[in-house]
Amino acid sequence: NNDPCVYEISLPDIHYGKMTGETLEQLEENFMSCVQDLVKKAAGLNIEKFLLPIGNDGMNSEGMRQATTKGTPQQDVADWKDTFRGYWRLMVRAIDELKQKAPVHVIVISGNHDYERMFYAGDVISGWYKGDKNVTVDNTLEQRKYFEYGKNMIMFTHGDKEKPAEMPLIMATEHPEMFARCEFREAHCGHLHKEMVNEYRGIKVRFLPSICSNDSWHKGMGYEARRTAQAHIWSKTRGYEGYLQTNIK
Repeated sequence: NNDPCVYEISLPDIHYGKMTGETLEQLEENFMSCVQDLVKKAAGLNIEKFLLPIGNDGMNSEGMRQATTKGTPQQDVADWKDTFRGYWRLMVRAIDELKQKAPVHVIVISGNHDYERMFYAGDVISGWYKGDKNVTVDNTLEQRKYFEYGKNMIMFTHGDKEKPAEMPLIMATEHPEMFARCEFREAHCGHLHKEMVNEYRGIKVRFLPSICSNDSWHKGMGYEARRTAQAHIWSKTRGYEGYLQTNIK
C-alpha cells in the first residue's frame, strides 16, 4: 500500500506492578512481543507515523499509598519506586524500537489507578526524548488528549468519567475547529479491559482490550476477558481502515 497512514499501537491498562501471578519480567516480555508482532503484521503498510497512547492505568497504583487515585487498596508485586522506574523504562524500550521505522507520537493518558503517577512518567519520557526529532510527547495538562491526522480526529481518554454517548459532544465542544475540519471522528478509551464499540451519530466510541491478566479479586468475581493487543490503521484521506490484533496465550 503506497498510501501513507498512521499506525496506532494501543495497549491500555497493563497495570504494571499488579499482583497477578505474572512477574514484571513476564509482563514486559508480553508487552514488547505484542508491539513487535503488531509491527510485523503491518509490513505491507506505508506507515508515516506511529501513534503510541501510553498510560490508561499503565501502573497499577499511585505508589507508596498502594491504592488507586481514589484510595481503593491494591496489591503490587514490587516497591513503588521499582514499578515507576520499570514502567517508564518499558515505554522507552517500545518507543526506541518504533522510532527506527517511523517517527513516534506519544500520547500520555492518566487512568483511575495512576492519575498522578502517569503525569510524572509522561514528564520523564518527554525529558528523555527532548531534542529527538523522531519522537514527540503529548503530556499536556488536559485530561482528554486529541490527535488530528488528515481528515481524522481522535480523542483519547481513559473512559471512567465520561458517559460514552456524551463523548461526541465533548469532542465538538472542546475542539470545535478540529471537529469541523475532520470527516472521521472517534474516541478511544481503556478502563474496561475488553473490546466494546458503539456509534453515536456517526462517531464511534471504542473501548480497547487489555493484555493484563486478572488478580485474585477479579478472578473471584468471575470477570474474564480475552488478553488482546490491537493496532489501528488511519488513512489520511479515507479515515479509519481497521485494525490488526495479537493475542496473549
